[in-house]
Amino acid sequence: MDATDTITDQPADQPADVLRPRIRAIMAGEERTQADLAREADIPNGTFNLWFNGKYAGNNALVAAKVEKWLDAREQHRAMASVMPAVPQFVRTPTSSRILPDLVFAQVMPAFVAIVGAAGVGKTRTAQYHQATNPHVWIVTAEPSVRRTNDILVAFCHVLGIQEKRAARLSAAIGARIKGTGGLLILDEAQEAEVAALQQLRVLQDLYEIGVALIGNETILANLGYGDRSRENLTSRVGKKPIIRGASAGDADALLDAWGIAGAEERRFLNGVAVKTGALRTMSWCLKQAHILAAGCGEPVALKHLRAAAKDLCTIPSGI
Repeated sequence: MDATDTITDQPADQPADVLRPRIRAIMAGEERTQADLAREADIPNGTFNLWFNGKYAGNNALVAAKVEKWLDAREQHRAMASVMPAVPQFVRTPTSSRILPDLVFAQVMPAFVAIVGAAGVGKTRTAQYHQATNPHVWIVTAEPSVRRTNDILVAFCHVLGIQEKRAARLSAAIGARIKGTGGLLILDEAQEAEVAALQQLRVLQDLYEIGVALIGNETILANLGYGDRSRENLTSRVGKKPIIRGASAGDADALLDAWGIAGAEERRFLNGVAVKTGALRTMSWCLKQAHILAAGCGEPVALKHLRAAAKDLCTIPSGI
C-alpha cells in the first residue's frame, strides 16, 4: 500500500509549486528542519522529503492535499494565538503566596507536607514556579494510570534521570540520587495515588532526609488516614497541611491585572466567574475565549464577549 493511501481522498487546492515555498518560508523563518515539519504534518519523513524535493514516485496529489491541510491549520492556529495577550506563566497571587512558604518549609526542614486545595486555585503553577526558581526540585503527577507505588517510583526515576529497571531497587536508586541534595519531591494530583505509594514517599523522606510535598484535593487527607489511628505513622509525619477552599479575593484581581483587564464591569463579571468551579483556571479560559470572539468581530474585549465566552463554558455568574 502506498504510504499516502490513508492520507485523504480530497486533492489539494494549491499545486505543489505553491505549497513548497510556504514550507521553505517556515524553515527559514523558524529555523525548522524538514524532519521537524514532517512530524508536525504527520507525514512519514521519507515521503515528505521526497515530495518536497520533487522526487516522490507515489501519489503526489494526495501528499500535497495533506500538506495543504496542515499548512492551513497551522496558519489558523497561529492567527488564533496571535490575538491572545502575553500573560506571564506565573502570577503571584495571595494564594500562591500562601503555598510557596510551605514548599520552602518542606525543602529546607526537610519535611513532609500536604497542600490541599480546590481545583483551579494555582497549586500546580505555584509548584512549577518553585521548581523553576529552586535547585533540586522534582515534580511527578499522579494519574489513574500512575498511582501504585511502583508507578510513582518509576515516574520519579524518570524525572531524576535514573536508569533502574529492577522494581526492588527503585527506592534505593532514588535515595542514592537525592540524599544530601537538600531537594524536594513533589507529587501533584496526589489524591490519585494509593495509600501504599504515599507510605513509600514517607519512607524516602525519613531515610534520605528529603522534602516531600503532596499537592491535590481534599481526598489526600482521607488517603493519609486522618481519623484512622492505624495510619498515625503517616499522618504524624505531615508537618503542614494548609487547606485552600477556593480562590481568595485578591487572586482574580492579580490575574486580571496581568491580563490588562481594567474595566470595572469586566472585572466584576470575571471575579464572579472565579468563584465558580475551576476558579482561576475557568476565568482564564473565559478570557481566552473572549479574546477569540472579540478578534473575530474586530473589536476590543468587552463585557459582551466575556458573557458569551462564559455562556460557552457554562460559567455565567448568578446576578451579574
